[in-house]
Amino acid sequence: TGNFADYLPLVRIPVICGVINESTTLNQNITTNGSCFHINSNNVKLDFAGYTIISNGSGIGVNISNKTGVTVTNAFINNFSTGVYVNPSSSIIISLTNISGAYKAVHFKEVNNSKILNSSFTNNSYGVYSENSNHNLFAHNIIYDNYQGLYLTSSTNNSVYNNNFFKT
Repeated sequence: TGNFADYLPLVRIPVICGVINESTTLNQNITTNGSCFHINSNNVKLDFAGYTIISNGSGIGVNISNKTGVTVTNAFINNFSTGVYVNPSSSIIISLTNISGAYKAVHFKEVNNSKILNSSFTNNSYGVYSENSNHNLFAHNIIYDNYQGLYLTSSTNNSVYNNNFFKT
Protein backbone atom coordinates (compact mmCIF):
# COMPACT_ATOMS: atom_id res chain seq x y z
CA THR A 1 0.00 0.00 0.00
CA GLY A 2 1.71 3.15 -1.17
CA ASN A 3 5.02 3.76 -2.86
CA PHE A 4 8.06 4.03 -0.64
CA ALA A 5 11.48 4.69 -2.04
CA ASP A 6 14.94 5.53 -0.80
CA TYR A 7 16.87 8.21 -2.59
CA LEU A 8 20.63 8.06 -2.61
CA PRO A 9 22.84 9.23 -1.14
CA LEU A 10 21.44 8.72 2.32
CA VAL A 11 24.47 10.38 3.89
CA ARG A 12 26.07 13.71 3.13
CA ILE A 13 29.12 13.24 0.92
CA PRO A 14 32.07 15.24 2.30
CA VAL A 15 33.45 18.00 0.10
CA ILE A 16 37.16 17.50 -0.61
CA CYS A 17 39.77 19.55 -2.46
CA GLY A 18 39.50 19.43 -6.23
CA VAL A 19 37.69 20.98 -9.18
CA ILE A 20 34.47 22.88 -8.48
CA ASN A 21 32.00 22.81 -11.39
CA GLU A 22 28.84 23.90 -9.57
CA SER A 23 27.85 25.84 -6.48
CA THR A 24 29.19 23.99 -3.45
CA THR A 25 28.85 24.26 0.33
CA LEU A 26 31.53 22.76 2.55
CA ASN A 27 30.43 20.40 5.30
CA GLN A 28 33.74 19.82 7.08
CA ASN A 29 37.20 21.29 7.68
CA ILE A 30 39.85 20.24 5.16
CA THR A 31 43.61 19.81 5.61
CA THR A 32 45.75 19.47 2.49
CA ASN A 33 49.34 19.58 1.29
CA GLY A 34 49.35 22.16 -1.49
CA SER A 35 46.42 23.60 -3.45
CA CYS A 36 42.77 22.92 -2.69
CA PHE A 37 39.97 24.27 -4.90
CA HIS A 38 40.02 25.17 -8.60
CA ILE A 39 36.85 26.86 -9.84
CA ASN A 40 36.05 25.47 -13.28
CA SER A 41 32.71 27.17 -14.11
CA ASN A 42 31.19 30.62 -14.30
CA ASN A 43 28.51 31.80 -11.87
CA VAL A 44 29.54 29.44 -9.07
CA LYS A 45 29.24 30.07 -5.33
CA LEU A 46 31.74 28.36 -3.02
CA ASP A 47 30.27 28.66 0.48
CA PHE A 48 32.64 27.49 3.18
CA ALA A 49 29.78 27.62 5.73
CA GLY A 50 32.31 28.67 8.36
CA TYR A 51 34.62 25.71 7.74
CA THR A 52 38.39 25.99 7.30
CA ILE A 53 40.88 24.80 4.71
CA ILE A 54 44.47 24.49 5.93
CA SER A 55 47.62 23.79 3.95
CA ASN A 56 51.31 23.27 4.69
CA GLY A 57 52.38 26.75 3.52
CA SER A 58 52.25 25.93 -0.18
CA GLY A 59 49.68 26.02 -2.96
CA ILE A 60 46.56 28.06 -3.63
CA GLY A 61 43.46 27.79 -1.45
CA VAL A 62 40.96 28.83 -4.13
CA ASN A 63 42.05 29.31 -7.76
CA ILE A 64 39.71 31.28 -10.03
CA SER A 65 41.06 31.67 -13.57
CA ASN A 66 39.21 33.03 -16.61
CA LYS A 67 35.84 33.08 -14.85
CA THR A 68 33.00 35.50 -14.23
CA GLY A 69 30.37 35.64 -11.51
CA VAL A 70 32.18 33.54 -8.88
CA THR A 71 31.54 34.09 -5.15
CA VAL A 72 33.70 32.81 -2.27
CA THR A 73 32.07 33.34 1.11
CA ASN A 74 32.04 32.36 4.80
CA ALA A 75 35.60 31.03 4.51
CA PHE A 76 38.58 30.45 6.76
CA ILE A 77 41.70 29.87 4.65
CA ASN A 78 44.95 29.22 6.50
CA ASN A 79 48.61 28.66 5.62
CA PHE A 80 48.54 28.64 1.81
CA SER A 81 51.10 30.39 -0.37
CA THR A 82 48.12 32.27 -1.84
CA GLY A 83 44.69 32.16 -0.20
CA VAL A 84 42.57 33.18 -3.20
CA TYR A 85 44.15 33.67 -6.64
CA VAL A 86 42.07 35.31 -9.37
CA ASN A 87 43.45 35.77 -12.91
CA PRO A 88 41.97 37.14 -15.26
CA SER A 89 38.33 37.30 -14.27
CA SER A 90 35.45 39.66 -13.60
CA SER A 91 32.45 40.04 -11.31
CA ILE A 92 34.14 38.08 -8.52
CA ILE A 93 32.92 38.48 -4.93
CA ILE A 94 34.99 37.52 -1.90
CA SER A 95 33.01 38.12 1.27
CA LEU A 96 33.03 37.13 4.92
CA THR A 97 36.37 35.44 4.33
CA ASN A 98 39.29 35.22 6.76
CA ILE A 99 42.74 34.45 5.37
CA SER A 100 45.90 34.11 7.47
CA GLY A 101 49.42 32.77 7.18
CA ALA A 102 49.72 33.31 3.41
CA TYR A 103 52.30 35.04 1.26
CA LYS A 104 49.38 36.70 -0.57
CA ALA A 105 45.97 36.42 1.08
CA VAL A 106 44.19 37.56 -2.11
CA HIS A 107 45.93 38.05 -5.45
CA PHE A 108 43.91 39.86 -8.12
CA LYS A 109 45.66 39.80 -11.50
CA GLU A 110 43.73 41.38 -14.38
CA VAL A 111 40.50 41.30 -12.38
CA ASN A 112 37.76 43.83 -13.08
CA ASN A 113 34.40 44.82 -11.59
CA SER A 114 34.88 42.65 -8.52
CA LYS A 115 34.47 43.05 -4.75
CA ILE A 116 36.25 42.10 -1.56
CA LEU A 117 33.87 42.77 1.32
CA ASN A 118 33.62 42.21 5.07
CA SER A 119 36.72 40.04 5.16
CA SER A 120 39.82 39.76 7.32
CA PHE A 121 43.44 39.35 6.26
CA THR A 122 45.84 38.69 9.13
CA ASN A 123 49.50 37.74 9.39
CA ASN A 124 50.19 37.56 5.64
CA SER A 125 52.99 39.13 3.62
CA TYR A 126 50.34 40.84 1.47
CA GLY A 127 46.73 41.21 2.55
CA VAL A 128 45.39 42.07 -0.90
CA TYR A 129 47.74 42.23 -3.90
CA SER A 130 46.06 43.76 -6.95
CA GLU A 131 47.82 44.16 -10.29
CA ASN A 132 46.41 45.34 -13.59
CA SER A 133 42.96 45.23 -12.01
CA ASN A 134 40.37 47.97 -12.46
CA HIS A 135 36.97 49.07 -11.18
CA ASN A 136 37.03 46.91 -8.05
CA LEU A 137 35.63 47.58 -4.59
CA PHE A 138 37.54 46.88 -1.35
CA ALA A 139 35.25 47.73 1.57
CA HIS A 140 34.62 46.91 5.24
CA ASN A 141 37.67 44.67 5.60
CA ILE A 142 40.06 44.21 8.52
CA ILE A 143 43.67 44.13 7.38
CA TYR A 144 45.92 43.35 10.34
CA ASP A 145 49.58 42.48 10.85
CA ASN A 146 50.56 42.12 7.17
CA TYR A 147 53.80 43.36 5.62
CA GLN A 148 51.71 45.17 2.98
CA GLY A 149 48.00 45.51 3.73
CA LEU A 150 46.67 46.57 0.35
CA TYR A 151 49.06 46.71 -2.60
CA LEU A 152 47.73 48.17 -5.86
CA THR A 153 49.97 48.28 -8.93
CA SER A 154 48.93 49.25 -12.46
CA SER A 155 45.34 49.29 -11.21
CA THR A 156 42.92 52.17 -11.74
CA ASN A 157 39.44 53.30 -10.70
CA ASN A 158 39.30 51.06 -7.65
CA SER A 159 37.30 52.10 -4.57
CA VAL A 160 38.80 51.56 -1.13
CA TYR A 161 36.70 52.60 1.85
CA ASN A 162 35.75 51.74 5.44
CA ASN A 163 38.62 49.29 5.85
CA ASN A 164 40.58 48.98 9.10
CA PHE A 165 44.34 48.75 8.75
CA PHE A 166 46.42 47.77 11.81
CA LYS A 167 50.13 46.99 12.10
CA THR A 168 50.51 47.06 8.33
